Amino acid sequence: MQPARVEYRRFRIEVLADDRELRAVLSNEERARLGKFKLPQAAAQFLQTRATLRRWLGERLNLPPDSLRFELSERGKPRLMGEHAATGLEFSVSHSGDWGMIALSTAGPVGIDIERHDPTRDFDALARRFFSPEEAAALRATPHEAERIALFYALWTAKEALAKATGEGLAMDFRAFSVLPEAGLPHVPMVSAALPQLIRDWSVFPLTAPEGYGAAIAVPSGVTPH
Repeated sequence: MQPARVEYRRFRIEVLADDRELRAVLSNEERARLGKFKLPQAAAQFLQTRATLRRWLGERLNLPPDSLRFELSERGKPRLMGEHAATGLEFSVSHSGDWGMIALSTAGPVGIDIERHDPTRDFDALARRFFSPEEAAALRATPHEAERIALFYALWTAKEALAKATGEGLAMDFRAFSVLPEAGLPHVPMVSAALPQLIRDWSVFPLTAPEGYGAAIAVPSGVTPH
């Protein structure tokens, strides 16, 4: 087993004229899923994210990418199955628009999220539904529209990344905790009275993303992603 660490990669998603090499590493079930997509961009997101994941995992495990098998945990989180699960290698994937991100971890569960900014969304309504009172107040207090959008997606991707890492997904009560960054700290600390174990167990880091996107990664406390 390699030393405990978390790595992540970002990659561009494009609709390819010839994607046979990527399709070749998918399982039969994945190829069947791919054939059900109606929109070319959605198909490209699935194909390139899954192929990139398989190739990276295969590289780390010294196995053919098409030999890997996946399953869902009790909470619906994807993971390696069978003998490959014993490696302790965990992963998280995300894609939005023209970009995808993948995280691999030998340090425990990990969650990653990337989102393309959509200025047409009702940010105040979403904040009331998903943000803590402190986060919603910070969003309302941000006067410039571009900054409000950037803050919304910084908070949203941090929460999504944490939900993926814990395995709770959207079942997690996003209003019960805050991911507001504190000045001078490189990561986004958990601030929560309702869920104090988040402070103890997890850190969430904002990630550099292309213009018009937000991204974040959640890792076990004390781990720095690379």
